[in-house]
Amino acid sequence: MNIKNTIEYIKKYTTLSISIVAVIFILMFLKQCNTNSSLKNEIANIEIENKRLTNNHNASLDSVETYKVKENTWRSKKKGYELSVDELKKEYSELLGDFKIEKNKPPITIIQTVAEIKESITDINVNVNDSTISFEDDTTYTGGNSRYISSTIPYHLEYNKIKVGDSVNISTKVITGKAKVDFKQEITLTTGLFKNLETGEIEILVDTEYPNLVIKDIQGAKIMENEESRKVARGFRKTWGLGVSFGYGATASTKDGRFVVGPTVNIGLTYQPKILQWGK
Repeated sequence: MNIKNTIEYIKKYTTLSISIVAVIFILMFLKQCNTNSSLKNEIANIEIENKRLTNNHNASLDSVETYKVKENTWRSKKKGYELSVDELKKEYSELLGDFKIEKNKPPITIIQTVAEIKESITDINVNVNDSTISFEDDTTYTGGNSRYISSTIPYHLEYNKIKVGDSVNISTKVITGKAKVDFKQEITLTTGLFKNLETGEIEILVDTEYPNLVIKDIQGAKIMENEESRKVARGFRKTWGLGVSFGYGATASTKDGRFVVGPTVNIGLTYQPKILQWGK
Protein backbone atom coordinates (compact mmCIF):
# COMPACT_ATOMS: atom_id res chain seq x y z
CA MET A 1 0.00 0.00 0.00
CA ASN A 2 1.59 3.34 -1.11
CA ILE A 3 1.23 6.69 0.60
CA LYS A 4 -1.67 7.80 -1.61
CA ASN A 5 -3.66 4.68 -0.90
CA THR A 6 -2.88 5.01 2.78
CA ILE A 7 -4.21 8.58 2.85
CA GLU A 8 -7.35 7.57 0.99
CA TYR A 9 -7.82 4.64 3.37
CA ILE A 10 -7.49 6.93 6.41
CA LYS A 11 -9.96 9.44 4.90
CA LYS A 12 -12.39 6.69 4.10
CA TYR A 13 -12.31 5.19 7.56
CA THR A 14 -11.60 8.28 9.67
CA THR A 15 -15.04 8.27 11.30
CA LEU A 16 -14.87 4.55 11.97
CA SER A 17 -11.36 4.86 13.43
CA ILE A 18 -12.36 7.72 15.70
CA SER A 19 -15.42 5.80 16.84
CA ILE A 20 -13.35 2.72 17.63
CA VAL A 21 -10.82 4.77 19.59
CA ALA A 22 -13.61 6.52 21.47
CA VAL A 23 -15.29 3.25 22.35
CA ILE A 24 -11.98 1.77 23.56
CA PHE A 25 -11.33 4.89 25.65
CA ILE A 26 -14.81 4.78 27.21
CA LEU A 27 -14.52 1.08 27.96
CA MET A 28 -11.11 1.56 29.59
CA PHE A 29 -12.47 4.43 31.66
CA LEU A 30 -15.49 2.42 32.78
CA LYS A 31 -13.26 -0.54 33.59
CA GLN A 32 -11.07 1.62 35.81
CA CYS A 33 -14.10 3.08 37.59
CA ASN A 34 -15.61 -0.35 38.04
CA THR A 35 -12.31 -1.77 39.29
CA ASN A 36 -12.17 0.89 42.00
CA SER A 37 -15.80 0.27 42.93
CA SER A 38 -15.32 -3.51 42.97
CA LEU A 39 -12.23 -3.18 45.15
CA LYS A 40 -14.14 -1.05 47.64
CA ASN A 41 -17.00 -3.58 47.69
CA GLU A 42 -14.61 -6.48 48.20
CA ILE A 43 -12.91 -4.73 51.11
CA ALA A 44 -16.29 -3.87 52.67
CA ASN A 45 -17.51 -7.46 52.29
CA ILE A 46 -14.32 -8.85 53.82
CA GLU A 47 -14.69 -6.50 56.79
CA ILE A 48 -18.35 -7.50 57.27
CA GLU A 49 -17.51 -11.21 57.13
CA ASN A 50 -14.56 -10.87 59.52
CA LYS A 51 -16.75 -8.93 61.93
CA ARG A 52 -19.45 -11.63 61.78
CA LEU A 53 -16.94 -14.41 62.50
CA THR A 54 -15.43 -12.42 65.37
CA ASN A 55 -18.87 -11.76 66.85
CA ASN A 56 -19.73 -15.47 66.64
CA HIS A 57 -16.52 -16.35 68.45
CA ASN A 58 -17.27 -13.81 71.18
CA ALA A 59 -20.80 -15.21 71.49
CA SER A 60 -19.38 -18.69 72.13
CA LEU A 61 -17.48 -17.29 75.13
CA ASP A 62 -20.35 -15.25 76.57
CA SER A 63 -22.42 -16.16 79.63
CA VAL A 64 -25.92 -15.24 80.81
CA GLU A 65 -26.32 -11.91 82.57
CA THR A 66 -29.53 -11.35 84.58
CA TYR A 67 -30.77 -8.04 85.94
CA LYS A 68 -33.97 -6.30 86.97
CA VAL A 69 -35.68 -3.96 84.49
CA LYS A 70 -38.95 -3.32 86.37
CA GLU A 71 -40.36 -4.03 89.80
CA ASN A 72 -41.53 -7.51 88.82
CA THR A 73 -39.57 -8.09 85.61
CA TRP A 74 -36.22 -9.82 85.34
CA ARG A 75 -34.18 -9.86 82.13
CA SER A 76 -31.54 -12.36 81.07
CA LYS A 77 -29.12 -11.41 78.30
CA LYS A 78 -26.58 -13.28 76.22
CA LYS A 79 -24.86 -12.82 72.86
CA GLY A 80 -26.10 -14.89 69.93
CA TYR A 81 -24.79 -16.04 66.57
CA GLU A 82 -25.38 -14.96 63.01
CA LEU A 83 -25.16 -18.05 60.83
CA SER A 84 -25.68 -19.23 57.31
CA VAL A 85 -27.88 -22.26 56.73
CA ASP A 86 -24.80 -24.35 55.91
CA GLU A 87 -23.12 -23.35 59.17
CA LEU A 88 -26.28 -24.23 61.09
CA LYS A 89 -26.36 -27.67 59.49
CA LYS A 90 -22.66 -28.37 60.09
CA GLU A 91 -20.67 -26.53 62.78
CA TYR A 92 -23.77 -25.57 64.83
CA SER A 93 -25.92 -28.66 64.29
CA GLU A 94 -26.48 -29.03 68.07
CA LEU A 95 -28.31 -25.71 68.01
CA LEU A 96 -30.57 -26.99 65.23
CA GLY A 97 -31.55 -29.98 67.41
CA ASP A 98 -34.29 -32.17 65.92
CA PHE A 99 -35.51 -29.49 63.54
CA LYS A 100 -35.27 -30.28 59.85
CA ILE A 101 -34.39 -27.67 57.25
CA GLU A 102 -36.90 -27.83 54.43
CA LYS A 103 -36.25 -26.35 51.01
CA ASN A 104 -39.23 -24.00 51.01
CA LYS A 105 -39.17 -23.29 54.77
CA PRO A 106 -35.72 -22.05 55.74
CA PRO A 107 -35.14 -21.19 59.43
CA ILE A 108 -35.08 -17.55 60.48
CA THR A 109 -34.14 -17.75 64.15
CA ILE A 110 -33.19 -20.60 66.50
CA ILE A 111 -33.29 -20.11 70.28
CA GLN A 112 -32.68 -22.56 73.13
CA THR A 113 -33.46 -21.54 76.71
CA VAL A 114 -32.60 -23.52 79.84
CA ALA A 115 -34.57 -22.39 82.90
CA GLU A 116 -34.60 -23.49 86.54
CA ILE A 117 -37.25 -22.78 89.18
CA LYS A 118 -36.48 -22.85 92.88
CA GLU A 119 -39.54 -22.37 95.08
CA SER A 120 -40.48 -22.95 98.71
CA ILE A 121 -44.22 -23.14 99.33
CA THR A 122 -45.20 -22.28 102.91
CA ASP A 123 -48.30 -21.41 104.95
CA ILE A 124 -50.59 -23.85 103.14
CA ASN A 125 -53.74 -24.91 104.95
CA VAL A 126 -54.06 -28.68 105.38
CA ASN A 127 -57.42 -30.44 105.57
CA VAL A 128 -57.87 -33.75 107.38
CA ASN A 129 -61.00 -35.88 107.28
CA ASP A 130 -61.77 -39.49 108.13
CA SER A 131 -59.84 -40.97 105.22
CA THR A 132 -57.70 -38.32 103.49
CA ILE A 133 -55.22 -35.56 104.14
CA SER A 134 -55.29 -32.83 101.51
CA PHE A 135 -53.94 -29.38 100.72
CA GLU A 136 -54.32 -26.89 97.88
CA ASP A 137 -52.49 -23.71 96.85
CA ASP A 138 -53.43 -21.45 93.97
CA THR A 139 -51.19 -18.41 93.36
CA THR A 140 -51.41 -15.83 90.60
CA TYR A 141 -48.47 -13.60 89.72
CA THR A 142 -48.19 -10.60 87.42
CA GLY A 143 -47.62 -10.91 83.70
CA GLY A 144 -49.95 -13.88 83.18
CA ASN A 145 -47.91 -16.19 85.42
CA SER A 146 -49.49 -18.57 87.91
CA ARG A 147 -48.92 -21.72 89.94
CA TYR A 148 -51.39 -24.30 91.19
CA ILE A 149 -50.65 -27.33 93.35
CA SER A 150 -52.94 -29.71 95.22
CA SER A 151 -52.49 -33.10 96.81
CA THR A 152 -54.63 -35.80 98.38
CA ILE A 153 -53.15 -38.48 100.60
CA PRO A 154 -55.35 -41.40 101.66
CA TYR A 155 -54.84 -42.86 105.12
CA HIS A 156 -56.30 -45.13 107.75
CA LEU A 157 -55.66 -45.70 111.44
CA GLU A 158 -54.24 -48.92 112.78
CA TYR A 159 -54.84 -49.73 116.44
CA ASN A 160 -52.64 -52.04 118.48
CA LYS A 161 -53.42 -53.34 121.96
CA ILE A 162 -50.47 -53.81 124.26
CA LYS A 163 -51.06 -55.50 127.63
CA VAL A 164 -48.91 -54.16 130.41
CA GLY A 165 -49.55 -56.00 133.67
CA ASP A 166 -53.21 -55.75 134.53
CA SER A 167 -53.74 -52.86 132.12
CA VAL A 168 -54.04 -52.62 128.35
CA ASN A 169 -52.48 -49.79 126.35
CA ILE A 170 -53.76 -48.96 122.90
CA SER A 171 -51.36 -47.44 120.33
CA THR A 172 -52.51 -45.77 117.15
CA LYS A 173 -50.53 -45.71 113.90
CA VAL A 174 -51.34 -43.70 110.78
CA ILE A 175 -50.96 -45.77 107.61
CA THR A 176 -50.82 -43.64 104.46
CA GLY A 177 -51.47 -44.66 100.88
CA LYS A 178 -49.97 -43.25 97.69
CA ALA A 179 -50.45 -39.53 97.27
CA LYS A 180 -52.01 -37.87 94.26
CA VAL A 181 -50.48 -34.52 93.30
CA ASP A 182 -51.82 -32.06 90.72
CA PHE A 183 -49.35 -29.39 89.66
CA LYS A 184 -49.75 -26.71 87.01
CA GLN A 185 -47.68 -23.66 86.11
CA GLU A 186 -48.21 -20.91 83.59
CA ILE A 187 -44.91 -19.21 82.81
CA THR A 188 -44.60 -16.31 80.39
CA LEU A 189 -41.23 -15.79 78.70
CA THR A 190 -40.78 -12.92 76.28
CA THR A 191 -37.79 -13.62 74.05
CA GLY A 192 -36.25 -11.19 71.60
CA LEU A 193 -33.31 -11.40 69.22
CA PHE A 194 -31.72 -8.07 68.31
CA LYS A 195 -28.87 -6.98 66.05
CA ASN A 196 -26.63 -3.99 66.70
CA LEU A 197 -26.34 -2.28 63.30
CA GLU A 198 -23.01 -0.66 64.21
CA THR A 199 -21.15 -3.68 65.62
CA GLY A 200 -23.19 -6.44 63.95
CA GLU A 201 -23.50 -8.24 67.31
CA ILE A 202 -26.54 -10.44 67.95
CA GLU A 203 -28.11 -10.15 71.40
CA ILE A 204 -30.76 -12.41 72.91
CA LEU A 205 -33.01 -11.06 75.67
CA VAL A 206 -35.42 -13.11 77.79
CA ASP A 207 -37.91 -11.35 80.11
CA THR A 208 -40.10 -12.95 82.75
CA GLU A 209 -42.16 -11.94 85.76
CA TYR A 210 -42.28 -15.44 87.25
CA PRO A 211 -40.62 -15.32 90.70
CA ASN A 212 -37.54 -17.45 91.34
CA LEU A 213 -37.21 -18.48 87.70
CA VAL A 214 -33.54 -18.51 86.77
CA ILE A 215 -32.38 -18.60 83.14
CA LYS A 216 -29.39 -20.94 83.26
CA ASP A 217 -28.40 -20.72 79.60
CA ILE A 218 -29.44 -19.20 76.28
CA GLN A 219 -28.24 -20.32 72.87
CA GLY A 220 -29.59 -18.71 69.74
CA ALA A 221 -28.87 -17.47 66.26
CA LYS A 222 -30.19 -15.29 63.49
CA ILE A 223 -30.10 -17.32 60.29
CA MET A 224 -29.13 -15.36 57.22
CA GLU A 225 -31.60 -15.67 54.38
CA ASN A 226 -30.43 -16.97 51.01
CA GLU A 227 -30.35 -13.48 49.51
CA GLU A 228 -28.42 -12.15 52.47
CA SER A 229 -26.00 -15.07 52.38
CA ARG A 230 -25.24 -14.45 48.73
CA LYS A 231 -24.36 -10.78 49.12
CA VAL A 232 -20.80 -11.51 50.13
CA ALA A 233 -20.32 -13.96 47.28
CA ARG A 234 -21.74 -11.47 44.79
CA GLY A 235 -19.35 -8.87 46.12
CA PHE A 236 -16.43 -10.92 44.85
CA ARG A 237 -17.78 -11.36 41.34
CA LYS A 238 -15.90 -9.82 38.44
CA THR A 239 -17.72 -7.53 36.04
CA TRP A 240 -14.87 -7.20 33.56
CA GLY A 241 -13.10 -9.94 31.68
CA LEU A 242 -10.90 -10.72 28.72
CA GLY A 243 -11.97 -13.59 26.52
CA VAL A 244 -12.50 -15.18 23.15
CA SER A 245 -15.93 -15.50 21.57
CA PHE A 246 -17.18 -17.35 18.53
CA GLY A 247 -20.32 -16.52 16.60
CA TYR A 248 -22.02 -15.61 13.38
CA GLY A 249 -22.52 -11.99 12.41
CA ALA A 250 -21.71 -9.02 10.20
CA THR A 251 -18.28 -7.37 9.99
CA ALA A 252 -17.04 -4.35 8.06
CA SER A 253 -14.56 -5.07 5.24
CA THR A 254 -11.28 -3.15 5.40
CA LYS A 255 -11.13 -3.05 1.59
CA ASP A 256 -14.34 -1.43 0.52
CA GLY A 257 -16.23 -0.74 3.77
CA ARG A 258 -18.95 -3.21 2.99
CA PHE A 259 -20.45 -5.47 5.63
CA VAL A 260 -19.70 -9.15 5.26
CA VAL A 261 -21.92 -11.75 6.90
CA GLY A 262 -20.29 -14.94 8.18
CA PRO A 263 -18.65 -16.72 11.11
CA THR A 264 -16.72 -14.47 13.48
CA VAL A 265 -13.93 -14.96 15.99
CA ASN A 266 -13.54 -12.12 18.49
CA ILE A 267 -10.95 -11.39 21.15
CA GLY A 268 -11.94 -8.56 23.40
CA LEU A 269 -12.90 -6.99 26.68
CA THR A 270 -16.32 -7.85 28.12
CA TYR A 271 -18.39 -6.03 30.72
CA GLN A 272 -21.26 -7.61 32.65
CA PRO A 273 -22.90 -5.77 35.58
CA LYS A 274 -23.26 -7.81 38.78
CA ILE A 275 -26.99 -7.33 38.69
CA LEU A 276 -27.10 -9.35 35.46
CA GLN A 277 -25.01 -12.21 36.86
CA TRP A 278 -27.20 -15.13 37.83
CA GLY A 279 -26.72 -17.91 40.33
CA LYS A 280 -25.12 -17.91 43.76
